[in-house]
Amino acid sequence: MASGILTTLLLFCAVLSVIEGGKIRHKEDSEENEDACQRYMDVAIVGAGPAGTYSAYRLREQNLRVEVFEYSNRVGGRLYTSRLPDAPDVPVELGGMRFIPQVHTIVMHLVQELGLTSRLFSLNYENTADSRFFLRGKSYLPQELSEGDIPYKLSAEEKANQGRIFRYYLEKLTGYNGTDVDEIMLQQLKVKDGRYLYAVPTDEALGMVATEEGRQFMLALDQFESDFASDTSLSFLENNIGPYSGDYPVVTVTEGMSAIPKGLLRAFLDASSRHQVTLNRKLLSIVRNDAVGYRLVFQKTQTQDGVTTLLV
Repeated sequence: MASGILTTLLLFCAVLSVIEGGKIRHKEDSEENEDACQRYMDVAIVGAGPAGTYSAYRLREQNLRVEVFEYSNRVGGRLYTSRLPDAPDVPVELGGMRFIPQVHTIVMHLVQELGLTSRLFSLNYENTADSRFFLRGKSYLPQELSEGDIPYKLSAEEKANQGRIFRYYLEKLTGYNGTDVDEIMLQQLKVKDGRYLYAVPTDEALGMVATEEGRQFMLALDQFESDFASDTSLSFLENNIGPYSGDYPVVTVTEGMSAIPKGLLRAFLDASSRHQVTLNRKLLSIVRNDAVGYRLVFQKTQTQDGVTTLLV
């Protein structure tokens, strides 16, 4: 469930819960027990996934009464770590499984702040040297593509830069020969005719600096290195030599990726006894009321074997 933040709320508990002006009451509550089934809050956060738990974490020390509501009985949303029955020490990621510290800086900061640990996440069981590229009907190892004979008739200059050919073309296009390559830096680069790199289509950019065989070689490699087709030279080069190219370390959380939202929520609850988390609630409606703020209607749900349904 997507996360949202609402301020100055009234909530009502039980099967059908109503939040109005900061007070919570069940539809079936009698006047006698109304006080026992209502509570006040400054902020309601709907959804206990990464966004919701991060919002709660950021608000934990703002001297506000904050409550998090979650549709299911599980905290984490799209970060979902399970465990094998016979190998509980092996995390099985059913959602997000890895991140790039240089790109996902907030995630890396949270991992450190929560006292979690990270480790390298290597593809192909760390045997990246055994990956295979199939080019023009033949199979090649990465090292062979870098320095061996390939089925493309490169120019002498291209052949001399075969192991760094993406960076070679970037240097010829823009004059940049530094080692750090990221999206922000690439957005500032211009090609020789004055246009920004991001405004130049991939084919046109390669046509400026590559032979036809070199261009075909690059486009073929891009299909193996990228998850999608590159329509501009910026995305083409970033996918192959930027943070998403494999040149930057990719890591995962040793304790499991869901340890991040769970840790955020734990820190949120520890920060104040006024904070609360309510699981198994479906938000039915939000109505603005100028007198009391907002009126929220919730319905109880139940979760069994990972399936959440409304409680009738």
